[in-house]
This record gives sequence, structure tokens and C-alpha cells, in this order.
Amino acid sequence: MVNPGFLENDDVIAWLGGVEPYWTYLDFDSYCRLRRRPDEDGRALKLTADMAETELSASPMIAAILHLLRKAEAKPIELTGAGCLPRTVVVELAEIVDGSAFDLSLIRSLSKVLNEQDVWPAELLRVVAIEMRLLRRVGKKLVPTAKGKKVLSTGSGDLMARLFELVFWRINLGRWDGCPVPSWPQGDIGIIIWCLSHVAKNWQTPDRLARLAAVPVIGVLEARPDFAGLALELRILRMLALFGLLETDRETMTGSRFHGGRYRKTALFDRFFAFDVTLEAIEGPRH
Repeated sequence: MVNPGFLENDDVIAWLGGVEPYWTYLDFDSYCRLRRRPDEDGRALKLTADMAETELSASPMIAAILHLLRKAEAKPIELTGAGCLPRTVVVELAEIVDGSAFDLSLIRSLSKVLNEQDVWPAELLRVVAIEMRLLRRVGKKLVPTAKGKKVLSTGSGDLMARLFELVFWRINLGRWDGCPVPSWPQGDIGIIIWCLSHVAKNWQTPDRLARLAAVPVIGVLEARPDFAGLALELRILRMLALFGLLETDRETMTGSRFHGGRYRKTALFDRFFAFDVTLEAIEGPRH
């Protein structure tokens, strides 16, 4: 399903380190369709749009965005001079997202006060809420839109699907880390999610998941050895954890802010994603 010489390239072989990518199971048509947005014809990835409130409660992303909407509905949120969320709101959001995606205790050990730049989910939530037109800026304040008020009054069954599509298909997640190859591996998010549905049943490190689930490009092959795992973790794994779709084994963390832990999928992962793919016909065992 890939160029016959791709997996025989010396640089690719060295990068894989003996790991066989799971996406090689896909036939070429399914591989291509997984690279499309979920709302396009011929999609191989579908996002559940009728989530129950009890299911959504397992998503820190949903809990935080709803809190932000309620906060703005009760009283317009006064932004800082730089257009950021005020510290009081940042602290509240940090406490909500504390977990697999964000380690609040670690950040508190590094900073006495929490500004928006110290809590990356806070900036992401502000950007996403405005981009989705759930909140709008009026002068130096954030106020809920009619769309945002509707979410609060009628429920948010499809909110997670709409948020997920915005985050992974309309925002460059590389903007929050400054690493090289800024668009990788986000362009293959559909392929990565399908691979994770199979290989993340048990605890896996970011480095191994990068080899199993991400398609390498020249910039990745030329980067330092740990770049792929770091980029996958910062741009994909921790974002999926913010949605409540992955969890982290914190006991394996090395002490660094990110990178070094292990991830596995949650029950919400299988509830949220559905796939329509065909596997490539292979004679004999693959592994």
C-alpha cells in the first residue's frame, strides 16, 4: 500500500528500529480515505455525534469548555492587556484539566502564579471557543454567542465531535511547542487514530507509538532520535488525553514536563470513534 521501496530505505529502517508500522495493514484506498476529514464523502473515520452527558463527563476538554461558557454567561470575562484569560479563570481551567494531559502540580512547582502561557490548555480553550463562535470578543471582554448559549441550554451531545474536528483539522497544534516539522504528524491524524485503536490497548511509550502509528517524512528522519515521540506526544497524545480518549501512566514519568510516560486508550476512545476500512490481503503471518 506504500511505495515498495519505502520500508526498505536505510533511513526508514534505522528510524523504525525493528518496529513494523501498524498502518501497513491498511489497503491503499482505506489509507487514503483515513487522511480525509470526517465530514468528507468516502470517510473511513467517523466521530460519534450523540454522546450522552455521562460519557462527556469523562472528557476534561468538554468540562473545561462548558465551564468557560458558563463563566462568560454569568459575567463577561475581562481579558488581560495581551488578550489572554485572567489568572482566576486560568487557575479554574487548570484544575479542571489536571490529569493525563496536564500536570498541575508540576507546573505549580515551577511557577508561583499561573498565567495563560503557563497553562497551554487554557490558551487552546480560548482559541477554540472563539474559533467555534461559542464566545466572541467585545472590546476587552469575552461574551457568549447565541451558539454558545444554545450549547448550555440544550445540551452538548455533538459538541465533542465538533471540537475534535476543529482542533485536529483546522488548528496547527505545532504552534504550542516550537518543534521542527510543524505540521507532523497532524496531517495523518486519521491514520494515527485507527492505529491507536489497535496498538494502544495496553500501555505504550510515545517513541514506540510514533513508530507504530505515524508515517515518517524526511524532516522527521533527519531530526534527533527522540523527536518523533516528542512531537507525537505534544501534538497528538496529550491532545487526545485532553479529550479523555487516552490516559497516562504517571508512575513511569521521568520527571520532565512531558515525554517519558506511557499512554493507552480509554473506554471513551472506542465509543467516540468508528472506522470503515479494509485491510490489505496478506499471505502468511505479519509478525
